[in-house]
Amino acid sequence: MSATPGQLKAKVAELFKLPANAVDYPWRVLREAGFVTKGGRGASAAKVTPHDAAFLLIAVAGPLPAADVLTSALRYGGLPLRDSSVEGPDLPEVIASADTFVDGLAGLIAAAGDGTLEEYRAAIVRKPESDPRVPGHFGIEVTLYGAYPQAGFRVYGSNGRAERHYSALPTDLDALQSWETTQPGDDSDLSTVNRFSGRTIRALGQLIGSAK
Repeated sequence: MSATPGQLKAKVAELFKLPANAVDYPWRVLREAGFVTKGGRGASAAKVTPHDAAFLLIAVAGPLPAADVLTSALRYGGLPLRDSSVEGPDLPEVIASADTFVDGLAGLIAAAGDGTLEEYRAAIVRKPESDPRVPGHFGIEVTLYGAYPQAGFRVYGSNGRAERHYSALPTDLDALQSWETTQPGDDSDLSTVNRFSGRTIRALGQLIGSAK
């Protein structure tokens, strides 16, 4: 499986119920800056990757002004892994090995494309032997926070959960108390949370296929 940039943009617009230009502009900015795949049109159109999809999702869903597409891509995409927890089956390696948010998001999409996310779903929805009455369920939530960029995702089922939290905030308490940012807008008193679900992850995984 593979998809062109046009198909990727159309799918993101469909999933988020956005007009085409709300996705076209971020993609163009990302492409001109070298963040996503470049290529021709028609039969010679480039084939997109899970990382292309991840950057586009960040650019569209990142809670920063639309004029700051590159700022969103750089700051959200580059957020380092800070906190993680796994209760139950281990995550697929392509997700578990991700040190930055864009790699983790791309890993989710790649795992949805190559079938390993479905294998994980089968393991994590297995009903616990201690109480077989517990209904099987599975979900994915990806969240981006503003004004100061932070992000994370959780994958959960009736047999456990896995979480990843990405942030550039200092982890040491003393450093955190004296921490100041020089980025304009980070000290905004307006907090924003944008979230999308496994429906987007699975749809893009099926559209693009694996990273291989």
